[in-house]
Amino acid sequence: MSNDPLSSNPSFFGIDQVRFDAEGLVPCIVQEWNGGEVLMLAYMNRDSLEKTLETGTTWFWSRSRQSLWNKGETSGNVQRVRQLRLDCDGDTILALVEQTGPACHTGTATCFTDRPLGAPDSFTAKPRETGPGEKGAEGPGGTEAPAHPGRYAQSQRPGVPTPPFLALPDLYATLISRRGAAPETSYTARLFAAGPSAIGAKVTEEAGEVVEAAESGDRAHTIYETGDVLYHLLVLLARLDITLPEVWQELDRRKG
Repeated sequence: MSNDPLSSNPSFFGIDQVRFDAEGLVPCIVQEWNGGEVLMLAYMNRDSLEKTLETGTTWFWSRSRQSLWNKGETSGNVQRVRQLRLDCDGDTILALVEQTGPACHTGTATCFTDRPLGAPDSFTAKPRETGPGEKGAEGPGGTEAPAHPGRYAQSQRPGVPTPPFLALPDLYATLISRRGAAPETSYTARLFAAGPSAIGAKVTEEAGEVVEAAESGDRAHTIYETGDVLYHLLVLLARLDITLPEVWQELDRRKG
């Protein structure tokens, strides 16, 4: 369609690629662009999808009222769309948004409140057996770390912005891909070849530069140096086969 700004760009999908159901609807999962929280699920028809593209805020089709509705139109809790993604089958849309205020009509941040289904340990992960050709690694406490630590990361097409909540996983996955590269091919490969002590020295060096920048009150330089610390720290973790989920689990353990 001529009014579809995405259809002319091969990196994006066009409305004609969406597989609406027999009632002309497609489910839309709404996820927070910065934090990654799943906020809600609603339905779009062609008109609401077009209005979403035109206005940059989410529009849906109310199955109960049989009418279009603009999220936040009355409450002020609007959703500014940063990206729309179409799933592999073309029958589900993911809207990555910047949420203003709570997403749920009940006043909670997300419609999926903190009420897990089942007992607390119902879905406790069981140790995975190493598959053919895979080499497992022992993580903290003797638990098995994933054989391919970067597998969970979501790859991005060139030119498509990465949501902030995927920045660290995507960087980590990129670093994992460089572990077997020749040292002369990249700085990351040279760090891997140098070993944990050399990488650790860089972490210490960059951390000191963050402190100096912060003490000087230079906000932009503090952000820049923080990026250097995070990069080198992720290289160290990747060199030791320590995954990000293992670090998140340790942080979660400390909440109590």
